[in-house]
Amino acid sequence: MLVEIEKKNAAVGQLILISAKKLLLLQRCPQIYTRVDDEMMRLRNNIDFLNELKGQEKYQRDIAEAAGGGDDVALHHQAFADTRRLRVRLEADIEKETAYYEELLAAGR
Repeated sequence: MLVEIEKKNAAVGQLILISAKKLLLLQRCPQIYTRVDDEMMRLRNNIDFLNELKGQEKYQRDIAEAAGGGDDVALHHQAFADTRRLRVRLEADIEKETAYYEELLAAGR
């Protein structure tokens, strides 16, 4: 479970980084995107949400460590599955945001 949490935490960090890079690119080159204000607002909201997730890392780790020896196997498996699902979604978002960032970067050149 702890490994899955760490993988999720790494994905959150990666998504924050690519979102911040896109935000900076749009600030420097607003002409490369037609609805730059909407996109910048979306990126800021995403970064705020992801920072909240990032701030909960220690708490999530502590909970997982405390629950590691618990008797409720079904609850442990559900928590594991939820964490994995979130990580998979985050990784998919990383791929999409990275591809889109690279398109914007190419358009800005």
